[in-house]
Amino acid sequence: LEAVRALGAPVFPLGIGTPRPDDVRLLASVVLPETIFPKDKVPIRVQIEATPGFKGREVELSVKAAGRVLASKPITLQGSQFEELSFVPEQKSGLLKLDIGVAALAGEATAENNRLTRTVKVIDEKIKVLYVEGKPRWEYRYLRAALLRDHRMAVKFLLTEGDTDLAKASDQYIDKLPVDEKSTFDFDMVILGDVPASYFSEAQLGWLEKLVRDKGGSLLMLAGHQHAPMSYADTPIAKLLPVKLAGGGREIVESGAHPVVTRAGLQSPIMTLEANEIDNQDAWKLVKPLYDVPRVGGVRPGAMVLATLSTQPEYPFIAWQRYGSGKTMFVASDQLWRLRFKRGDQYHAHFWSQSIQFLALS
Repeated sequence: LEAVRALGAPVFPLGIGTPRPDDVRLLASVVLPETIFPKDKVPIRVQIEATPGFKGREVELSVKAAGRVLASKPITLQGSQFEELSFVPEQKSGLLKLDIGVAALAGEATAENNRLTRTVKVIDEKIKVLYVEGKPRWEYRYLRAALLRDHRMAVKFLLTEGDTDLAKASDQYIDKLPVDEKSTFDFDMVILGDVPASYFSEAQLGWLEKLVRDKGGSLLMLAGHQHAPMSYADTPIAKLLPVKLAGGGREIVESGAHPVVTRAGLQSPIMTLEANEIDNQDAWKLVKPLYDVPRVGGVRPGAMVLATLSTQPEYPFIAWQRYGSGKTMFVASDQLWRLRFKRGDQYHAHFWSQSIQFLALS
């Protein structure tokens, strides 16, 4: 080129080949749990893109492990689409390397982007959860039932404003918080409901913070109308949360306001109630009316917002973050039980089960 330039000769570059060769590819945004349990039906959601030349062609989508097909189904290529299939792990514990993809078609530019690999962890032990709640509100009642039905959970409940004799009648309940650091660390996860910060001693709040920061535990705050999160502004719990507690109080939301899943949320099994994106957003519209939400001052650096409000796109309705060696999550409303409308436990149990699994199994 330098010699040609020195001669002053004109150069006319020509591109040779097909501008967009026929190709099928899997996008990297595969949605599946990080940790799974033996004998569980594990869902996998993938996004597939195909060039116009392959539109309408049928291919086989499969999930394999060590060369063995765990699940497969035929699909018709539509250009860009989401597909979901599920499998049951055969091994009881350890790491499982999954090969996810579609069979190569004749004439493809390359088959290397037809497949992706993901590694998940299989465990055969229960998640130990402590759920501390104030009054037995609707969200608590339905969440309690979902947790008790989940064979992967070992849950203890503490109602600070409920029947004081529950702990005597059922081993599912305890009548007081752990009284030492070691007992606190026995739990993988703590759910804080609408309980005033003053219910905890300074030492107990410190143990909760240390459980997440140093022991890899998790904390989930389920906001309420009286105490959570407002009363925790000047406690160690405030810095655990992915949202900033500023100003206190609550703000009224419009009657039609509902959660909207963010782009990050669409890549999370927590928020995936339906495989199709439009159907998934429609499912979350069931969560209304919300009445009001806690007033917050945005999210912390590094926090991931999974859902916002339809009327306030900047409001972090559901968010999580890593804190030390653990994870924390904030849910801004106790109205998620409305997911049960005409759907029974399908959506509600899925959200809570996936959330706890995601948080507790760091």
